[in-house]
Amino acid sequence: MKNESIDDYLQRCPRLCAAIIAYSTGYATPRCAANILKDAHERQRNYSEWIYECYRADPLPAVQGAVRSRHHLNGYMADYQTALAIVRRANEKGEEPVFASWF
Repeated sequence: MKNESIDDYLQRCPRLCAAIIAYSTGYATPRCAANILKDAHERQRNYSEWIYECYRADPLPAVQGAVRSRHHLNGYMADYQTALAIVRRANEKGEEPVFASWF
């Protein structure tokens, strides 16, 4: 998947993007989650607020954490099923939140 676009990551990895959104407790929008995934895959720094502040711009630990906890992501602002619905809407209709996933 090297050199693919953010939209390619969003289309090809909707479940992983949803896990990243849920793990971020809503900081990541669908495209932001795809960008975090892309940067982790390409071992690039990511300057989204959540990754920069919590992981010193290294997206890999956040993606690893999302993968490890994906079966336990539920509850207020960390619900995987809700995040997956948001990602699917972004992929199918091009509609996604601008600032945060849960608002």
